[in-house]
Amino acid sequence: MDAPQRTEFISDYAKVVINTWHNPQFASELQNDTAAALASCGLTTQPGATFNIVRETSGSGDIDVQITAWVTGQTTGNYTLYIPSSQQSVQGVELAPQDQQALEVGVDSINVCTTCTPCCCCSC
Repeated sequence: MDAPQRTEFISDYAKVVINTWHNPQFASELQNDTAAALASCGLTTQPGATFNIVRETSGSGDIDVQITAWVTGQTTGNYTLYIPSSQQSVQGVELAPQDQQALEVGVDSINVCTTCTPCCCCSC
């Protein structure tokens, strides 16, 4: 994964994590139709893919673990997604400057408003 792909992945992955935290409908879709939920945030998976969603995470929260798992999934069709159970689980995690920038881009692109359900793709 080159640097632009990495930045795009981190941004899209951040949308998935934040939507899971703040949108119960999205969290349900992620569980029940993972490929569609991921696609709505910009992450395209292999046809017929299988998914393992890990909610209870441990360790340092290294984004490279998720990136490696994603690249493996793109090759094998078997994806592992690490979705921390809450914002507290990622507090204090240190990111490289380029990864922090990617996360900030992802957060800014998510419209959280009071007129609709928060999502990654609404126009409000």
